[in-house]
Amino acid sequence: PWPLFCYTVYAIVDTAVKVGNERDGTAVVYFASSSLAGIPLIVLDWEIVQIQGNMLAEWLPSVFENLKHMAIECKALYGSSGALIEDQNAGTILIQQAESESWPAVAIDSILTSKGKDGRAISVSKYHHKEMVKISDRAFHKTSIYKDNSANHFLQQVNGYRVGFDNKADDLLDCYCYGIAVGLGDSGGI
Repeated sequence: PWPLFCYTVYAIVDTAVKVGNERDGTAVVYFASSSLAGIPLIVLDWEIVQIQGNMLAEWLPSVFENLKHMAIECKALYGSSGALIEDQNAGTILIQQAESESWPAVAIDSILTSKGKDGRAISVSKYHHKEMVKISDRAFHKTSIYKDNSANHFLQQVNGYRVGFDNKADDLLDCYCYGIAVGLGDSGGI
């Protein structure tokens, strides 16, 4: 279940510019963080969509609305910490939009983004082994339609990722790894 209380909630956003079955999607994963008691990091929810880059500015406010709701539901002591956005492609534009609207969003540290997918996945795997990250019932049981396929895309991408292979669908995995590194490690995932 969602935590009864936590320190803060935050979102990780990975964007794409173009749509189509051969293209990446825009993904967001929401986290609750708490070192007070219990589980240090919980995946609250996730979303993956395919929208044109010029429509991302219309989509971004929903992320902050969701965070506001989650902060209330989880009784976040410090409220929402906002969104961390991968500073590539359309992500750069979203960060600029957030700044101009005074929304709490920052770029993910370049130390972390420069590691590459395999490096990020390996660097946060220790937190899995120590059982410091859990997936909420809502995120675990959720399904959505993405690229004409109804499934739990979060579980498919996270559980299906293989280090050293060309993983076609990995937008939610990216958000997951970034979120763990930010929530439990430092910007480098350590």
